[in-house]
Amino acid sequence: MLMDALEPFIESIAGGDAVDTTIAKAKAGVEATKCMEAAFVQAVYVEESELSVVPDPEAVGVLGLIEGLPELTKRIVVFRQAVHL
Repeated sequence: MLMDALEPFIESIAGGDAVDTTIAKAKAGVEATKCMEAAFVQAVYVEESELSVVPDPEAVGVLGLIEGLPELTKRIVVFRQAVHL
């Protein structure tokens, strides 16, 4: 479930952790979904024999967004500097 990646990420940010730490906590949340019983989305996209090795697809998608945030932030700063905002 997407909250398995998002919740630890948000809690980590709220706690003042560094960016690398927040991403690591989100990754840990995704990894934890490998051991969970299949939910609806997992049951549709992942074969039952693979549930113990494949993380929840929603959590993986959220992790991809989270991992892209540092680069996005850098690009926004560069853009703002270029247009003098």
